Amino acid sequence: MSPPSDCGPLLEKTAATAAVGSSVHSAGFLTVVYTWLGLIFAGTFSKTKYLNAFSVIQNYKELTHAKASKLTCIDYFRVVAILWVMVNHTGSEGRIDILERLPSAKVFKDNVHNHPFFGPIFGNSALGVEIFLVLSGLLAARSWSRIGSQKDGFTASYVELILRRAMRLLPSLGVFIYLAQSNFSAQYMPRFYNTMISTCGWKGFASHLTFTGNWQSSPTCLGYLWYLGLDFQLYALAPFLIFFLMHNTKFGVFLISSLVISSSILRASVCRFYNICNNSDVDIPFISYPNQTEADLERIYRGLWDIYSRPCTKCGPFFIGIIAGFISTKFSEPPKIPSRLVKLFNISSIFGIIFCIFGILPEYWYPDAGNTTYNTFYTATFRSIFAACISWLIIYGIYWYKAQFSLLFNVLAQLTFQAYLLHMPVVYLFNHVNFLQTATGPWEVLIVLPGVAVISYVGALIMYLLVEAPMAKPEWHRLVGGSETTPHSWPWTVELMYQRRHHCGGALINEEFILTAAHCFARSKRPESYKVFIGGHELFTGQIYDIKEIYIHPLHHTVKPSSYDMAILRIFPEIDFQNLTTASPICLPSMIPPMNKMCVVTGWGRLAENGSRSNSLREIHVPLISPVVCNDVNHYNGRIHHFSMFCAGFSDGRMDACQGDSGGPLFCQNEIRGVWEVQGLVSWGIGCAKAGFPGVYTKVINLVPWITSTMHISKLKDRSG
Repeated sequence: MSPPSDCGPLLEKTAATAAVGSSVHSAGFLTVVYTWLGLIFAGTFSKTKYLNAFSVIQNYKELTHAKASKLTCIDYFRVVAILWVMVNHTGSEGRIDILERLPSAKVFKDNVHNHPFFGPIFGNSALGVEIFLVLSGLLAARSWSRIGSQKDGFTASYVELILRRAMRLLPSLGVFIYLAQSNFSAQYMPRFYNTMISTCGWKGFASHLTFTGNWQSSPTCLGYLWYLGLDFQLYALAPFLIFFLMHNTKFGVFLISSLVISSSILRASVCRFYNICNNSDVDIPFISYPNQTEADLERIYRGLWDIYSRPCTKCGPFFIGIIAGFISTKFSEPPKIPSRLVKLFNISSIFGIIFCIFGILPEYWYPDAGNTTYNTFYTATFRSIFAACISWLIIYGIYWYKAQFSLLFNVLAQLTFQAYLLHMPVVYLFNHVNFLQTATGPWEVLIVLPGVAVISYVGALIMYLLVEAPMAKPEWHRLVGGSETTPHSWPWTVELMYQRRHHCGGALINEEFILTAAHCFARSKRPESYKVFIGGHELFTGQIYDIKEIYIHPLHHTVKPSSYDMAILRIFPEIDFQNLTTASPICLPSMIPPMNKMCVVTGWGRLAENGSRSNSLREIHVPLISPVVCNDVNHYNGRIHHFSMFCAGFSDGRMDACQGDSGGPLFCQNEIRGVWEVQGLVSWGIGCAKAGFPGVYTKVINLVPWITSTMHISKLKDRSG
């Protein structure tokens, strides 16, 4: 059996061809691999800061150092989705799975896949993919809300989003595609080697990723990588829809809803037209069905290509996820929905999910029914209904249900992308396990499932540490200029973490309270969304503390943009300075320092605008600038609010604070008292170390009365409570 002649053989590939293909790429590939491994080794065992991104130890710490956030519930959805897909790939007759062409395939199909309860769960993993698409849409919306809010313009933000996604996808895919065409794959995974990526090649995969392919040039890429190509295409479309949501929410919701409905109708129409609406979905097994004619294969390939290669037919769940992601970024507090309505939505969503899963049963009862009206209706509606139900449960988990944080689930969730890549080769390894060759009962196959999951995740961990993490480091913003501090020399500088990433800096003023910038809480004002690291020199080191209360200055943004940019954090438990010797509070200011006085700014910001990062605390020494000079036409031209802001820096822009340093302290030495005093908090500026635009800081001394009264009121609440 073979696909249309233009495509090349699907199921057969000679050893000679394999050897030629392997030798062509070996030298170049191995050179890249050895160079990369050299960087990994150097980054792991040397202390060169420029290679820190390649450190396996550092990447492992970041992977396992997560804490609970309002997105904790997403971890569970990710893991459920990937395990669901793995379970489905036990396989049955006609499927490209563990049991393909094995005697046990029919037994397993009769006992499990055709079972009225287990059948829909095992055989309906397409719904697991719908969960992936919903989560991709949600995370795309959140990524855009973060990147698009940096005021770099739509085009620059769009390019950044696409590059971020490409950097995450392509390196791992490159390694994977090469290995799929290797002699190892040909020897130990021949079914995988002959039916999957190896037959589509680099050009076929690239065409699938960039809208340029057709059903003849790259059909077999669809057999495995369709979801990843689709994900990239949808990420490219997402910013335009999110733009409408942000600027005209009603129109944005109407537009996305219309696209979801249109996509469902188009998907069902294509499915119906090509007569491939079986198994409640179009599916690759049609290629493997016996007695297919050349005309049948051509029809199936055309249908599969039209369904899987274009975002217009698979975008519904992704777009629904975009709405969920927009809601999760728009509302820092739970939306005002009556509790009874919330409960009704929960019950409806749970029943909707069950209905979608078991709605496949009529096709199990009538497997030869073919292109029925019910099949078409299921394809058109159930996927979107399922996605909407999942989206609501995610929103509920974000705002109303505080999911118990599990480090294990969090790590597994972060490895989902790599596990998805690796689980099919693992499935094909198990296809050659001896006892499966002669298995006659379903339970022998079920034993394999935990093995598939464990091996896939072990491989995913290795791929993450060696490839994905170094290539997809988050954009952490650092101090521009300056140098690394002597460890623990400025012990009042603290790090604020949001959603497992460095977010802002802050100044410790006593055992319970921290000063930072108010704009650090633009995304969420929920204390449980943040963590504070105190007493550390490198990122994510020191003692970690929870935030009990967040107090935003009531006049923030009222007088001028960014005016009164201050927030007070109350942490718990209280710091025991006798045990945490690397931390110490800084004094509140008692006097205004003279102009041109050199002061110190500390933080973990960018080394250059849009530049690289350092994991260690850095410091710069900058002079205070007269407010008259800072506000003149050559500088900020009246945008400085004198009472709550001041400027510091150099006219030539040699040193400055930058994004990510926000909230970090500017402190000056009081020679009379012999102490350091926090005079400012990193607030805003134009560019980073840009000539003519020094850094703008919150003027702490004028806000001392509010600071002391807020701390006093906070403690009174404890006594009264």
